[in-house]
Amino acid sequence: MPSPELSSRYFFTLGVKGRGQNVLSRHIALLGGSLRKTAETHPFKVLAMVVLPEHLHCIMEFPEGDDDHALRWKSIQSLFSNALAKNEFLSRSRLHRRDRGIWQRQYKSYKIHTEVELRYGMAYIHRDPVKHGLVSHEQDWPYSTYQSLGAKPRLSAVRNKKF
Repeated sequence: MPSPELSSRYFFTLGVKGRGQNVLSRHIALLGGSLRKTAETHPFKVLAMVVLPEHLHCIMEFPEGDDDHALRWKSIQSLFSNALAKNEFLSRSRLHRRDRGIWQRQYKSYKIHTEVELRYGMAYIHRDPVKHGLVSHEQDWPYSTYQSLGAKPRLSAVRNKKF
């Protein structure tokens, strides 16, 4: 993987259709497998991530000259969706588009330009389960990179930063 100066970093937010599905955290192993399999064919590095019941935030770093995140997310979403049991109604148009109706059609992406923005993004990601009332402390949420990172950026100084 190239040095950070030669790579591209992005902050992403992806959601599932229909809040309250709890599909992401319920199938966390499938999501992890989808990420790993996609990274084998289209390399990227996850710098920080949190998976909540119906949305996720992620900071990815891409190799120099290859920041095609749409290709990677399409692969991740497809692998994840195809691994889930098919027990939902699919209309003709969804069948034609091969759309399981699990993911929202669009996701948010934000290019990270500086180390300060990177720290803001990481703090935001790790604070999100607390913000949503799922846990009292960042370290208590099991589906986060919080525990795997050494020095963790604190959110107290960046509460007004929006992604």
